[in-house]
Amino acid sequence: TTTVTPAGSGTITRSAPGPDYGQGTVVNLTAVAAAGFSFTGWSGDATGNTNPLEVTMDADKSVGATFSPVAGRL
Repeated sequence: TTTVTPAGSGTITRSAPGPDYGQGTVVNLTAVAAAGFSFTGWSGDATGNTNPLEVTMDADKSVGATFSPVAGRL
């Protein structure tokens, strides 16, 4: 599963449609910021701020993308 924090601040696109993937499938996740926000990092079963992110499915995964308001904008 994927989640975005805060809600409405962006989206996560997947290189392959889900939600079910076979063992060993590689899925690229791309964080796309909404207007007025910037991507700051991954959470859950992923860390760092590499974007896009390559995830190899070896178990159920929950990955979040966190976005922050751009300075001077709300």
